[in-house]
Amino acid sequence: MSGTPKSSAWAGVLGDAVEAGELDWPLTAVACLTALSSDHAPYTWSAPAGELSNAAYEVCAASLQAAGSSARAAVVAGPYVAAVLVNSQVHAAARERLTGVEHAAGWEALADNTHEPVRSRCLDLAARCRLAA
Repeated sequence: MSGTPKSSAWAGVLGDAVEAGELDWPLTAVACLTALSSDHAPYTWSAPAGELSNAAYEVCAASLQAAGSSARAAVVAGPYVAAVLVNSQVHAAARERLTGVEHAAGWEALADNTHEPVRSRCLDLAARCRLAA
């Protein structure tokens, strides 16, 4: 994504990215449920439990990596992490595998771009990262 966003709110940044053609289809398609239109990650109700957890964990890890790269990326990653971190199994996996000291700032950036209960989960993960120092 290039340039400065017109808005600092995540929905505004998403709108800017869609307008510029910089956002992938999952957040813009009306043919499937998305992080903007559902409490569930797309198609999670049809995935076997183990696959759901692994796929959702990967979305969580990718969102964390993006959030650590820039403030704008954290805004765009917020809805993705919100869609999966709401799942308690994904939260548990993140607590075990994504709480190194290097991840603290990413979790805080994601917390700034999500709503409850995911915001509290991101802050919990950031606190665990700081304890790892």
